[in-house]
Amino acid sequence: MQRITQARARNKAAGEPIFMPFKDMKSRGTFIRRGTLSLVAAGPGTGKSALVQAIVQRGDDHGNKNKVFYFSADSSPWDLFTRAAAIETGRTIDDIEREVETDGPARLNKVVDSATKHMMTDFRSDPDDLYITGQLEAYAELHG
Repeated sequence: MQRITQARARNKAAGEPIFMPFKDMKSRGTFIRRGTLSLVAAGPGTGKSALVQAIVQRGDDHGNKNKVFYFSADSSPWDLFTRAAAIETGRTIDDIEREVETDGPARLNKVVDSATKHMMTDFRSDPDDLYITGQLEAYAELHG
């Protein structure tokens, strides 16, 4: 048990906005904050996952990136890969898929790996609280 001031002293970055590339969101005071659970809600297929991935992948577009553990229970590794390549290159997902079919994934593997090296992902579709806690503890041990 801790008093609020003790908890705050322990994690001074909690509550601070994460690095974000979208000026419109920042100018309107829309932030995702460190140490909080944020919910992005909208209808199916409207770009929620793409928005969150773009935020965590790009950082603030000045080289500042957030260390991230990204739980993706409803998107496959292929979805995140093609989206990451599209975010990084500015090309469409269709273009990315065509390149992989035509030339293979080697070039894009390098692009995606470089663009997402600050991100760790987990694709388990049914994580429970013990699993998530274990994964986060392992992440903290490796990355602080």
